[in-house]
Amino acid sequence: MTVELRKFERDARATRVLHETFVSRMKEAAVQQGAQTPDSRIISAATPGKQVAPRSGLIKFLGVIAGAASGLGIVLIRQIRQSAVPIGADLELATSVPVLGHLPLAPIHQRSQLVGYLSTNPTSPLSEAARILRTSLLSPNADAPPQVILCISSVPDESKTTMSIALAQSMAGLGRSVLLVEADIRSLSFKEYFPDNPNGGLVTALTGGTRLGNLLRTDIRFSIDVLMGERSTRSATDIFSSLRFHDLMQRLRADYDNILIDSPPVLAVSDVRAIGQACDAILLSVAPATTSRAQLGQVLREFSSLNVQVTWLVMSDLGSARKQTNAGGQPYGAYARYYDV
Repeated sequence: MTVELRKFERDARATRVLHETFVSRMKEAAVQQGAQTPDSRIISAATPGKQVAPRSGLIKFLGVIAGAASGLGIVLIRQIRQSAVPIGADLELATSVPVLGHLPLAPIHQRSQLVGYLSTNPTSPLSEAARILRTSLLSPNADAPPQVILCISSVPDESKTTMSIALAQSMAGLGRSVLLVEADIRSLSFKEYFPDNPNGGLVTALTGGTRLGNLLRTDIRFSIDVLMGERSTRSATDIFSSLRFHDLMQRLRADYDNILIDSPPVLAVSDVRAIGQACDAILLSVAPATTSRAQLGQVLREFSSLNVQVTWLVMSDLGSARKQTNAGGQPYGAYARYYDV
């Protein structure tokens, strides 16, 4: 009896162990099955996507615009450099005309202040520059220093008159007798620098109706004589092409060591071509801020066609001068005052 009871107990323990093993395995299987079951489900099917960024079309368009703008800028810069007047030695190489010197800008606000500035500031940069021009012009090594000097420019407002006045003062500083002639009889700007002469000026001198001495004004600040310009009903070109003008210049040569003639701009009117044939030397004022390479070349060609050569170039510092232009790009707007007569 006891032996059977123990046998049943052993069978019971074996059955319990086996049961526990099966329960454990079943739990493991349930855990593995749960791990493989997804936690999400499909609500709706996905739609095909499209690119939002970067916006390649816009980037390509902006790239084309930027490239075109850069190319245009490079072309414009090259064109400006090619049309601008070279400076110094490069200017001499480009024109085959020597550069005599450089004329700095006078620190004045009105033209009427120029003569006073030069007379009270004998050591100013402008006065010193004028002395350098004078020394080069009147060099004792020169075979024949020029007596009659024509001061010209390509277009208006290129310091042509400042050059002629400063050079006249500098020559008078050597004790030389100097006459300053206003041949720009269309503009008549000398009245802003010197007192007007009620007896008349250049045109009256050509008619011979008034004694020449009465038409000359001596400026005590410079110790120079000034022959003012005058309006005329005759063509200015005809006046300077006449024998009377050449005869007058011969008479003045006998009375003065140096005669400086302030002329109209070359490209504005034709007067200068006639005046140049009565002079010994021609100084052309070149302002890089306003003078273009084409304008400078045209001036040199026009004088060369008359067998008259521009003797020297003088660089004028005008800073950022403004130019009026017409639709063709030429500064004819600045010539307006020359066509009022």
